[in-house]
Amino acid sequence: MPGNALFITDPGAFYNALFTLAAALIVSFAVTPLVRLLAHKVGALDDPNRDDRRIHTSPVPRLGGLAIFTGFLIAFFVFGQGQLNWQMGGILIGAVIMVVVGAVDDVLTLPWWAKLAGQLTAALIPVLCGLRVGVLTAPFITADGTISLGIFNVPITILWIIGITNAVNLIDGLDGLAVGVSGIASLSMLLIAVATGNPAAALLTAAVTGGCLGFLPYNFNPARLFMGDSGALFLGYILSCASILGLFKFYAVVSFAVPFLILGLPIFDTAAAFVRRLSKGQNPLSHGDRKHVHHRLIDMGFSQKQAVAILYSVSAILGLSAVVLTTSGELRVLILLLTVLAAGAIYIATVRKNGKKRPAETPDEGQRTGNGSSEEKILTEAHNMDIVKVSKQRLPALRFIGKKYGANENFGAKWGDWHQNGWFDLLEQNGASSENNDSYIGAKRIQNGVLEYWIGMFFPEGAPVPESFESVDIPASAAAVCWVYGGSAAEVSGLEAHSLCLAEIAKRGYARKEDDWCFEMYNCPRFTDPDEKGNIILDYAITLER
Repeated sequence: MPGNALFITDPGAFYNALFTLAAALIVSFAVTPLVRLLAHKVGALDDPNRDDRRIHTSPVPRLGGLAIFTGFLIAFFVFGQGQLNWQMGGILIGAVIMVVVGAVDDVLTLPWWAKLAGQLTAALIPVLCGLRVGVLTAPFITADGTISLGIFNVPITILWIIGITNAVNLIDGLDGLAVGVSGIASLSMLLIAVATGNPAAALLTAAVTGGCLGFLPYNFNPARLFMGDSGALFLGYILSCASILGLFKFYAVVSFAVPFLILGLPIFDTAAAFVRRLSKGQNPLSHGDRKHVHHRLIDMGFSQKQAVAILYSVSAILGLSAVVLTTSGELRVLILLLTVLAAGAIYIATVRKNGKKRPAETPDEGQRTGNGSSEEKILTEAHNMDIVKVSKQRLPALRFIGKKYGANENFGAKWGDWHQNGWFDLLEQNGASSENNDSYIGAKRIQNGVLEYWIGMFFPEGAPVPESFESVDIPASAAAVCWVYGGSAAEVSGLEAHSLCLAEIAKRGYARKEDDWCFEMYNCPRFTDPDEKGNIILDYAITLER
């Protein structure tokens, strides 16, 4: 690999990349408020009630990818005309197509197959212009340590571009996450490109890094603008192309590992999502879920800012590890030392300082509710009970399968019967809803003045009902969800929690029918795994006016 130590082999190219980064940052930062106005004007808003994977509680404009792309494009053409050739032209044309596909999806919401067709078209253009992964390193397998892909270089390159594009898109689930991880990845590639004397890759990654940094202040929690698919698809595409241009070109043993290290977080999360969905017989491209790594951190009780900081740390460590692979000598030791110190500092600042798994700093910390008031914590001193989150979510049409009980029965004893008889295990074998398969549900409503209390689980609409169980179909509706935080099941459930949640949703102006459903959702691991203070969380949902 050329440039085996981290030093500037071409000072002119280095300063050009530095100016490119600065220009992209300035333009992206300046254009973002205008893009936000445009998003409002064309109705490109992300609705939090669209599904329960969304963390924010009120509509947020998207299309932010246009600001990132504008900064990238202007900076490139001002400082990068010397690198504009047939191959680079193909990359830029593909980028335009990817941004257009993403922007249309931000406004109109395209079906999955239409987005995939657009991605395939965008990926094919740079490949036809000569951008290909032609050789893979294979130390100890072949005489020269390489394997030529031959005729397979085209499909493998296309698969790489589309895979990384969707990987970045899939991690775009928390404020600042995808754009920050992409910025870290592009900065890592920039350092390697500078160290190895690759001006084309340095220019491309400098423009991407600047675009991400300029947009990031508007995307930090609480986000004022989402980058949307226009940003996620563009960043995934351009990072995949930059990795081919700058990282797959060398014949050293480490060259194949470097891009996988830099993009390790989105690659791992996407691979896990595909395996998870395929194992359930679901289409991995069209069926979303709430099992991504950032969702799991939120469910553990970390706030959005904490979860994002943790994933930034992971990305930075992977990126610096990739840079270390391209360096040698004393500098390698220095980089490793700085990595360890940075990881330790971030851990102390984001976890220990705020309390690991302490959910009082809510997942949508600082977000706004639908009526514009900021989230606040409600405390009942006598019962040591907190409401640490109130959000409005979309409840899909479901079938509730379980057993129904009357007002005069001992509900606590009935829960004991369920666990003793293994009834939850029987229902789980029946295929519980993929969105709620970690939850045991206590449901209640008033029907014609009579209380109904159900114990059971959610299932997809139309699911078969096992013998000895009953069912009730629940139509699609909005629901207010409260996270009730306390030291025991007795504290976070019952009439006190019910009354407190009703008061909170009324305070936020949510319209509720008196005869609609209330659900106590004993969600694993929030309810089953106490935090370091011994406290748990009950998800309490109340359906609203449809």
